[in-house]
Amino acid sequence: MPAGDFQLGEWAVEPRLNRACGPRGHVHLRPKLMDLLAAIAERAGDVATKEELLAEIWGTEYVADSALSAAVTELRHARGDVAR
Repeated sequence: MPAGDFQLGEWAVEPRLNRACGPRGHVHLRPKLMDLLAAIAERAGDVATKEELLAEIWGTEYVADSALSAAVTELRHARGDVAR
């Protein structure tokens, strides 16, 4: 699901390159993380269920719900964000 480039706060996100550029410099993301980031950005202001995101990102591949939580944690870390 390659999305076009988009802005996320101070970050310029380039899905085709799996890269986000912001105050901390360039951050490269695994393809699934980029897919998740693009899916979340696409829904700006809307709520997505875990089931929707798991289906969209992982499709028919079986993964536990914890895969989504781990991916969100990894995205936060890449952006320098903390859950608190």
